[in-house]
Amino acid sequence: MSLLPPHARDKSTRLTLALSPVGTLSIQTGSEEDKVAGDVAWRIEKNFQQGQGLFHLGARELRAALPPVLAYWRDFSHHFMKAVSILQTMPAKGQLIQIPLADEDIAHWLSAAPPMPGLDFLNDVTVRILWAELESTLQRHLVRFPGSAARFFQRLHPSWHQIGRIHLQLAENPGDPERPFSFQATFSVVTRGLQQTITTEHPLRRALIDYAGTQHREKLASLMNPLHDAAKHSLFLQNLIDSAEIYDPQAWTPSEAYLFLKSVPTLEKNGIAVRVPNWWKTRPRPQVRVTLGERAASWLDAETLLDFSVKVALGDHTLTPEEWRQVKEANQSLALIKGQWVEIDRTRLQEVLSYWQAVEKSVSKKGITFIEG
Repeated sequence: MSLLPPHARDKSTRLTLALSPVGTLSIQTGSEEDKVAGDVAWRIEKNFQQGQGLFHLGARELRAALPPVLAYWRDFSHHFMKAVSILQTMPAKGQLIQIPLADEDIAHWLSAAPPMPGLDFLNDVTVRILWAELESTLQRHLVRFPGSAARFFQRLHPSWHQIGRIHLQLAENPGDPERPFSFQATFSVVTRGLQQTITTEHPLRRALIDYAGTQHREKLASLMNPLHDAAKHSLFLQNLIDSAEIYDPQAWTPSEAYLFLKSVPTLEKNGIAVRVPNWWKTRPRPQVRVTLGERAASWLDAETLLDFSVKVALGDHTLTPEEWRQVKEANQSLALIKGQWVEIDRTRLQEVLSYWQAVEKSVSKKGITFIEG
């Protein structure tokens, strides 16, 4: 496909990406569902012809309206950008760049892939090949760029300024049953010596002390600007800043921790590095489980009676009446059940449970027929 001519850049075009057996992406003409604004398509096509299309998607097209395939690869590329953003130090020019990619992240991208040309070739090997492509593209950019790596990212996209300087961290605090979570905002300090570079982290309050005075005004503003910019999109963060609680460690209730956890995508999208407990990524939720025909019948026909039951389960564990009572009585969206924190939508859960309990009640105690099931 050739580059769009200037007169066509104001028109939408059908655009998608195809994956090859060796793990490369190429532009193809898509279906009617793959329409992209002409100027966006022109930029994407141009960068793929220059060998940096995947990198471009995650760095430059964050706000563009894209069809599922392009959006998927943009999110993959931006995941790489976020992995770079939490590095304690930026890679030096000429240094081999290797950004960690966890097995669980690979599993996520494999399961989240939409239908696309070459989907059969998407596996853990091709995911790692494309990740390595992003690493090499970043390295080429840093070699050519006249300034530092940090300045390159600042110029690349507004959300990258002061990359990785401030971290918002949430951890469990099991010693306090009333406030079982702890929150802290920190900033990193890099000390460069002749033989090594040392990075340390300090509570954000210390920045107000270390950078006090007019001579440090610009440095303090540079540190805090990403936080204030992100607060424009997060009322929860804005309240933390306005109350000055952002500067000191906090002990939080489950409700406060939940508000922060729900804000994480917005914070990360706006360039703030966030650290949260691992269970939040794969957080379990209580679910209504309907079982039909659990007891084996000797034969199956339209008149065969099948048993019917409704239960509430957490993963493979069926909640006991006492555990279900704890869920219903919980006054927050995070509840500790069987030693793990669980996200709960009590209203929705009760609606679904009540519906299926009504179905269960309406059928005979003996069960329901095969055709009814």
